[in-house]
Parts: sequence; C-alpha cells; structure tokens
Amino acid sequence: YVCFHMPFATMSNKANESLSYPITESSLTLAKLWNKEVGNIYNGSLYLSLLSLLHSDQVNLNQQTIGMFSYGSGAMAEFFYLHIVDGYQKQLNNTKQESIIHDRLSVGMSRYKELMTIYSMKEKSLNFLPENTSTNHRFILKEIKNGHRYYQINDLLK
Repeated sequence: YVCFHMPFATMSNKANESLSYPITESSLTLAKLWNKEVGNIYNGSLYLSLLSLLHSDQVNLNQQTIGMFSYGSGAMAEFFYLHIVDGYQKQLNNTKQESIIHDRLSVGMSRYKELMTIYSMKEKSLNFLPENTSTNHRFILKEIKNGHRYYQINDLLK
C-alpha cells in the first residue's frame, strides 16, 4: 500500500503512475476514500489518506509496510514508509473518526472568511492566546509565545 499527498483525490492517480511499481486500483481506492469525501486539507491530506487506509474494514494491515509519498510544488518530494504493528486496530476508533468526517458543518463565505482571519492571525503571530479552548481534541494549543507553540492536554478529556 502507498498513501499519497492528494489535495484532490485524482492527483493520487498521477502520483501512482510515477512509481516504479504502482499499486493496484483497489489499493489506491482504499487510500483515497476519505480524501474524496473531505476535499483539500493541504498538508494533512497524506495523513488523511493513511487514516482512510487504516480504517478500512476490507484489509488487515498487521505487519504490512505502507509507503508514504508526499510532494509539493516545485521539485520537493519525500517518500518514507511505516511498519504497521499487530493490534493496531485496537488504537482506532472507527465510530469517532467516521463521525468527524460525516458530521461536518457547511459554513457560508462570511463565516469562512472570519475563521480564516482567526487562523491567519494565529499563524502569523509571534504571540497568540486562543479565545476558546473548549474542544473534544486531546491536545490543544495553549498559546504562542515569542513564536513558540505551547500545547496542553485537554482537561475536559482526562
């Protein structure tokens, strides 16, 4: 199996064709299921591809090696691989992951712009304090101080 960086899912088809030993169409389909559903998440698309494959009920990946192919604009690319350990399925929460994918909300352009402004302020700031830290994620950004990010474990999930 190979997982791909795929800002759009069909991009993986071209990437697969560039490999010396391309993977089968059925394997490629498993690696891009969630990417087709979610769409472009930029850098996260490689790991969304991995989650798509890991959460597939169609394959047992115990002791498998998975290639991870990441590439961007220009001449940069990276290929690395992961060794999947026995029992990896115990670490997956298919119900939660699938609900994250399927329970997304549609937002209008004005709300999108507002969210992107907040994101941009956070990303470009040397100092940032989040206004709202109530989330169901295990780790949360506590602050950015002098350009350094500080995270904490979410007390709500302890």
